Amino acid sequence: MGSFASLYYRSRQDISNNGFLYYLFRILRVIVFDIIHFFFVYRTWYVYEHDLHKMLNKREEYFIPPVPNLTHKVIKNVDEARVIARQGYDLLDRGDKVADKLLHGAIAFCVFYGTKLMHIGWLCMTEEARNSVELVPYRIDFSRMASIEGSKTMPEFRSKITSKNPKSYKGLMAYTYFKRAQYLIKRDIFIARFVVLEENTPSQKIMERFGARKISSMRMIKILGLKFWRENPDLKPDVSRPSFMINSKPTK
Repeated sequence: MGSFASLYYRSRQDISNNGFLYYLFRILRVIVFDIIHFFFVYRTWYVYEHDLHKMLNKREEYFIPPVPNLTHKVIKNVDEARVIARQGYDLLDRGDKVADKLLHGAIAFCVFYGTKLMHIGWLCMTEEARNSVELVPYRIDFSRMASIEGSKTMPEFRSKITSKNPKSYKGLMAYTYFKRAQYLIKRDIFIARFVVLEENTPSQKIMERFGARKISSMRMIKILGLKFWRENPDLKPDVSRPSFMINSKPTK
């Protein structure tokens, strides 16, 4: 029931913001893409590693988005999500299996405009939590690292919050990334990893400005539902690479 309510809410927002014809076009496009992707998908992600010592001298006020009535909340479990839901915050109504990710141990870093969710970013400190947020099976040692994954700005707030000074890196994604890094530093964890799609250059630029570096690429071929994964540690296309893995995760 919750998923249906979330879908209904997002559909209403999409139609209100963009019109019914655009909404219908998006539905048809999704159907066509789903048919194509059933037969064949090829995608590449870059795996980033960030030494969070580089964040020690960063100041929070430098990253706070210029948004009135902004509230930031860290939600560590479903009980906390239900508490803020009773206060009017719409976190559990926004889809993306929020409750499921919380149940698997992922921690939600949320930015609200009043009580409306603007942006959510996830922090994963176990493999179970990471797998609930990000299905790309890149190598990570959770005994000394954490996974900073799954940032998303709600559709009605995309491209509406911009900084007058683009070099300030202010924005919703940058802010929740800073808060997640801060959370780890306070717990003496100074290495974070995450993946970014090859074509997502804006996110890559933000992460590299923070000081994160590419350590490998992760390629996936999907044929008739069967996934083949390969991680290339040195990012060079002309050297030998590990064999493909079928529906399995790389060893740490």
